[in-house]
Amino acid sequence: MRLSGSGYLIREGLKNIWHNRMMSIASICVLVSCLTLTGSAMLVSYNVSSFVSKIGSDNMVTVYLDDEVGDVEAVIEIGPQIRDIENVSDAVFVSKEEAIKDYKEDLGEWYEEMTGEGNPLPNAFRVTMTDLAQYEQTVDQIAKIDGIQKIGDRSDIASKLTSLNNL
Repeated sequence: MRLSGSGYLIREGLKNIWHNRMMSIASICVLVSCLTLTGSAMLVSYNVSSFVSKIGSDNMVTVYLDDEVGDVEAVIEIGPQIRDIENVSDAVFVSKEEAIKDYKEDLGEWYEEMTGEGNPLPNAFRVTMTDLAQYEQTVDQIAKIDGIQKIGDRSDIASKLTSLNNL
């Protein structure tokens, strides 16, 4: 096809668009609405996926230790046992003193009474998991370790995030 033929095609196309104005406007509107819907769906999908990933990476489980596990040697033994579990990416020890400092502003004048021997909080580990889909299995494995009193259970949040990400 020669270049001179393309001018003829453009002229005829513009003439036909002008003669069929309503159909041209209707097809442009349909095309714009389809592109808008597709773009909006992609943006929502991307934002939900990134939100779930962000929340999932920040999701921590608090593992409370028995009060009998007060000496440093016992805590040093429990930490590697938790970190050796396959789905655990990190386990950070939080002492009673560090935990009560987090509540200093909320406690106000009671803070001084709760420091030292009056501290009711147990020693704990903040455990971060790599895959929330394996949440229940990981919590069960952590609960089997000697010296664990209680695990702050957030299984409802984990299951909702997993189902939202799958959607």
